[in-house]
Amino acid sequence: MSISLVDIQSKLAEAGLKATQQRLVIYKALYDSRSHLSAEQLYRMILPDHPTISLGTVYKTLDTFVEKGLIRRVPCEDGTLRFDARIDMHHHIFCEDTGEIIDWDDAELNALLEEYLKKKRLSGLEVIGVQLQITARRREAKLGIES
Repeated sequence: MSISLVDIQSKLAEAGLKATQQRLVIYKALYDSRSHLSAEQLYRMILPDHPTISLGTVYKTLDTFVEKGLIRRVPCEDGTLRFDARIDMHHHIFCEDTGEIIDWDDAELNALLEEYLKKKRLSGLEVIGVQLQITARRREAKLGIES
């Protein structure tokens, strides 16, 4: 599902950011891809239609978006850093053999994690979010996630 430029402008304004052309292009490309792209992958994706955007601008913009809570960094088992425009509570499955990151929504797991962390009362820390990353390999051509 694609996001409109009006929706992006609204998100940027709520975060206290000006809606520059570069920011609009970068956010839209990341959001619409529904993938977890690295800065380099995102840059290669937008470069054909926006040849004046530099890789440095992509990096700086992504860092600003993370700082403002518009996107999240997703560190991967293979050492790469990717970005996710989906900021609601969800988890990731990192597929070792393909490098793919799959979003995983599980309300039951979320409830279990929340309850577990309440019981643990981590001294001196306030839990502000939980994001589980599972590392897996494909067993067959189609990944099936059973609940």
